[in-house]
Amino acid sequence: MISPDEKATVAALGVSPSTEEDLSGIPQHFHSVARKHGRAKFEQVYTVGVGQHAMNILARGAGRNMELFNAVLMAVEMMNKLSSLHCDAKGWTAAELAAVDADIRKAMDAKIIVPRGVIVGLDS
Repeated sequence: MISPDEKATVAALGVSPSTEEDLSGIPQHFHSVARKHGRAKFEQVYTVGVGQHAMNILARGAGRNMELFNAVLMAVEMMNKLSSLHCDAKGWTAAELAAVDADIRKAMDAKIIVPRGVIVGLDS
């Protein structure tokens, strides 16, 4: 990020400051996604995806405990409602969010590394 002093210096020199967005805290393999769609939109889609994954794990772990399972469902509904309200307030469309999600999935797929020697051929 550019400090206020640096902005003043740049403005005095008549040079336009870098518009490079601060991507600190975002894993390197997602930087291109955050740059393409903007940090806020990337973080919205990424954190909701992580939250949904965690809720799925909790729901599976609830087993036959219906009280716990229903609590997880209520938490999912509230998370979805808050996410929808935030996205509506930002003016983001479902198509824009789907594009971010698709790019995140591509970046994740590209990050998966298969260790050498794990792939075993079939004997005939």
